[in-house]
Amino acid sequence: MSVFRPAILTAATLVFSVNLFAKDFNLESLKQASRPTFDLAQVAGKMSYFAFMQKSIYPKMSEAAESAKPSSTNESELQRGNGVSVKISENNYNIHINFPLSSSGGRSYGWTEGQVGDWSDKMYLDNLAKLSSGDKRDIAKFYEVIVKILGECDGREIETLSRQAQRVATNFLAIYTAEEYRAMVPTDPHRNWDDALFETTLLGAFHGGQSDFTKFYLTKFSDSSKKQASGVYAKKGPGPTFASAANKSAEMNDYWQFSANPDSVQSGINETRIDFEMLGKAITRFESVHQNPNLTKIQKIIGKDDNVIKGISKFFSANKSKNVGQIDELALLVSNFMSDVYDDANDITGWLKSKQGLTDLN
Repeated sequence: MSVFRPAILTAATLVFSVNLFAKDFNLESLKQASRPTFDLAQVAGKMSYFAFMQKSIYPKMSEAAESAKPSSTNESELQRGNGVSVKISENNYNIHINFPLSSSGGRSYGWTEGQVGDWSDKMYLDNLAKLSSGDKRDIAKFYEVIVKILGECDGREIETLSRQAQRVATNFLAIYTAEEYRAMVPTDPHRNWDDALFETTLLGAFHGGQSDFTKFYLTKFSDSSKKQASGVYAKKGPGPTFASAANKSAEMNDYWQFSANPDSVQSGINETRIDFEMLGKAITRFESVHQNPNLTKIQKIIGKDDNVIKGISKFFSANKSKNVGQIDELALLVSNFMSDVYDDANDITGWLKSKQGLTDLN
């Protein structure tokens, strides 16, 4: 269960998510760029991002926690050049500000060539949806870049992406880092939120390939949903305020929901795990039945599971990715597989809408 977190408003976190405060803003000169705390290029090809978190980033963030300031200073601290910064490439940075030594608080920013992402769950998913509806080649390369970053700390190819894809990748890593930090803290650690972020990110390829956006919502495969509000979504069924919530068309940002408690303002992507994991299993079942060769090769590296989307994500968040020599191959396989899923999206959608699809899943 998520906790009340007024101090940070980023995607996939356990936070007080008032999306009014999520925004983009310009910061042409990033002071941290002249002296980044860490440069991924120095460890590229040597270790996984999880290992780098454990060895370097987490200790530095926890050391900085001793002097963490109130959340009201987040943006001014960024502008002053403070925080723990990670250089991904020449024009892409992460900066982590005011994280305490607990799972509550802090803020993570993604900087791409003068533009800062200060994204909530909803804003991240909306930007992912824009990317997923674009050029399939850019989407496929985006996944290859993400896997190389998580598997071997290699962000050197990020600037081969479109500007939009660079921003999504940079902000993905900012949020992912914040979640891994919160999973490692000694006080009330919260785990699996990094995994939730990556699983739903991978599902962007499926939704990008659909003619009509359709997803699992409260375990029902549907093209409609409800406007997010406290108490609407209860993980395993409608919440206490579901009936009075406004109807809307299904969207990528439905993977972000508020707590089932109508008196709560807690929210996050992990709230919808039952839905995004149902879709992951469905995609795996479909591609397995159709003997997708990329699926078979991926499973030889990460292990066979009934949900390859979850398997890919957990390979990194559960620290199974220790052989950096296989990451380039895995990155290309994941990229190719997500392209297959994009191409098959309408067939998978039709199958899930049919009685046979529901029978197969059950």
